[in-house]
Amino acid sequence: MSIRVETLNHLRRLTYGKTAANKMVRTAKLTRPWTDRTHMAKNALNGGASEIAPGRVRVELAHGMRYGVYLENVKFRHKGRLAILYPTVKKMAPEIIQGWAKVISKGG
Repeated sequence: MSIRVETLNHLRRLTYGKTAANKMVRTAKLTRPWTDRTHMAKNALNGGASEIAPGRVRVELAHGMRYGVYLENVKFRHKGRLAILYPTVKKMAPEIIQGWAKVISKGG
């Protein structure tokens, strides 16, 4: 019986993490600060979730293009003006954390 409950909790946590990652990807694509020319950078934004320890889920948002680091980093040409990863995470973190608290309170 405990295996089934733990499996259900695992799935609930992972599903929430993937939902949160997908929401961050959608937000990043809609609010990107750069002008699309080829749509490659926008289309390559991706996210995911993985359970890194019991009860701990990592939610990720990433660039899929090699030049993503130049858009994000303040030390390069654009000085971080074209960054989208950190601003998206910063904006959405409170909402994601509130949702996570609900998942955990339901036994997830």
